[in-house]
Amino acid sequence: MGKNKRKHTRLNVDIPVSIEVEAPDISSGRGGKVLPCRVMDVSYGGFSVCVNHELIVGSVLSVMIELPAVAEPFRLVGEVMWCRHVGEPSPAWNAGFQLFFSRDSDIDAWRDIMRQI
Repeated sequence: MGKNKRKHTRLNVDIPVSIEVEAPDISSGRGGKVLPCRVMDVSYGGFSVCVNHELIVGSVLSVMIELPAVAEPFRLVGEVMWCRHVGEPSPAWNAGFQLFFSRDSDIDAWRDIMRQI
């Protein structure tokens, strides 16, 4: 079994998340592509999801996570650190995200909430 590289304690959850895998094209008026999926666990520094599509490791994506006790969803930015095919039935992929600071994100509020867990 491999060594656990996690820096933060994870909390098992089942909550909705939307992952923007393709940004809108303002010049053409074409909307972006957003994948709705479920978060499996969360921590101060990241989370993992169940998703119906493979995510590219190293991709930096915008996400919206809804926590039950918080009125507004969190707008966050994370890098896909791993993605594994888990077979049928759907969702067929699990992926892990590492969160980082982004000017327009809610990372500070996210970290405040995660410190309380």
